[in-house]
Amino acid sequence: MPRRSKKSPYQKAVAELDKQWSIYVRYSAADRNGETRCWTCGRADHARNLHCGHFASRRYMATRWSQENTRPQCPKCNLYGQGEQYIFGTKLNHEREGLADDVMRRARSGGTKHEIELLRARAGLLAVRNQRLVEAVDARYVRAHTKDHPTVAAIKTHRARKKG
Repeated sequence: MPRRSKKSPYQKAVAELDKQWSIYVRYSAADRNGETRCWTCGRADHARNLHCGHFASRRYMATRWSQENTRPQCPKCNLYGQGEQYIFGTKLNHEREGLADDVMRRARSGGTKHEIELLRARAGLLAVRNQRLVEAVDARYVRAHTKDHPTVAAIKTHRARKKG
């Protein structure tokens, strides 16, 4: 039987913060129905189907959870296109001239291991914010797509009148 490697408390804290940061990045860019676009190719999809793409690799701790470094990306661009770094950087520079260079400079400046408690606290705060964000998007989506919604009811009434 293969041995399982145990994660250290630090690795667990980093993984939890990565998860919460991904949710934050994807849902904060979403519209009221949860739809958002891939930063690099522009493909529209629901936030839950996209990834949190990084311009500078996640190995650079200084920018791993930076808003300038992360954007929603589709799996095709993030995994198979290896982040489409050139397109990502070009779009960052359109957002603000020199932003891509700033992000890379900060990334390479070196990040230190963050304290475990700080990582856990940040992940906890993001979890609360994300829960509210996801619930708000999902609630709006459900209201807009249920048969009790006024718009859906009006359409059904209109169709029934046309038939009869």
